[in-house]
Amino acid sequence: MRRLFSRDRMLSATYYLIGCVTAFLFKLVPHLPNFSPELVFSFYMVTRVSRRHALFGVFGMWLVCDVGYGLLHSVPAFGSWSLFSYSYLFALIFFAWAVPVQEKRFGLFAMLNTFIFWTWTNFGVWLFSGMYSYTFTGIVSCYAMALPFLAYSLLSSFFWVMVLFLLLAQLSRQSVVQHKALMMQRID
Repeated sequence: MRRLFSRDRMLSATYYLIGCVTAFLFKLVPHLPNFSPELVFSFYMVTRVSRRHALFGVFGMWLVCDVGYGLLHSVPAFGSWSLFSYSYLFALIFFAWAVPVQEKRFGLFAMLNTFIFWTWTNFGVWLFSGMYSYTFTGIVSCYAMALPFLAYSLLSSFFWVMVLFLLLAQLSRQSVVQHKALMMQRID
């Protein structure tokens, strides 16, 4: 019989909640532009949890973060840019389901994910913001002006991949110690 609250499910739920709370809190504190954990945490979720949990988790985290940021800073939470951000999340989820990502390549794919997100969302800025002309010069100018944001995003991804791996390594070590202690209790 399958238990509703198995240890693995509770652990997955705990990781998800920690990731969501961290992303939300980090969105609230002043930080460098585009220096937030959402992309890395989203990529981790879609590569490590079930499809249903990934879909719910990624969109839930982004919606809470966007609405919270909008309320805190008195700016609209959604606009034309949302179409590009959220359509990218759909693409990310389906890509991760189609192409399994090995753990040793997670960091590389996380950086690639960041670059593709930047490329896609800045195309949306060029298309909908009205700040750039609809010419080749306009799109080049849009991407040139967005280069500092790419740098912050890549630094952010590197930082959050390291934090994520360090946390997971620590949790794994604790899990091994707990497992050994449990086995010793069974022997006694």
